[in-house]
Amino acid sequence: GAARAVGLPNVPAIVFENLEPNAIAETTLASNHFRSANYLAEFWALKHLERNQYPNDDIIAASGMARSSIELRYLLSNLNRDLFVALRNGQLNQSNATAIAKLPRHQQDELAKKFRQSGQLNRRDIQAYAPSSSAGTQSGDKIADQLSDAASAANKLGYSKGEFLELAARKWDEVNG
Repeated sequence: GAARAVGLPNVPAIVFENLEPNAIAETTLASNHFRSANYLAEFWALKHLERNQYPNDDIIAASGMARSSIELRYLLSNLNRDLFVALRNGQLNQSNATAIAKLPRHQQDELAKKFRQSGQLNRRDIQAYAPSSSAGTQSGDKIADQLSDAASAANKLGYSKGEFLELAARKWDEVNG
């Protein structure tokens, strides 16, 4: 699309032929890991692997993505259909789409109605529905994402689940006296 917009007649490309669908999904996830994330392409690749009963640990290994990043892509399954289409069409950005996907269905439907009326949604529209939190505190989702990232890092360093939980429990005790 960018090449057409600037009038280029040709674009250099590498074309992979005769790839199995699972290999296409794996390649999508792995290649997106090395450039700006494309949540929608990654979402469809993950859904394909899920339909083919790919274990989550294999998806993590093949993609190089953190478990929290994969879960963030899966959130798009919860997104209101009209807003999902808006994301696909480039009318809604990835950040706003995932924020909306975390909201209850009735709030998403209200935002979809607002989008249909105005043709856009901004961060303030979405934040009006977000649960309020006091200054200086983190949402449970953000803490869970950080914990998931820490668990992935510990796993890469060779810690077992039990060792990681023991270290986490010790840290909890230190913080909470």
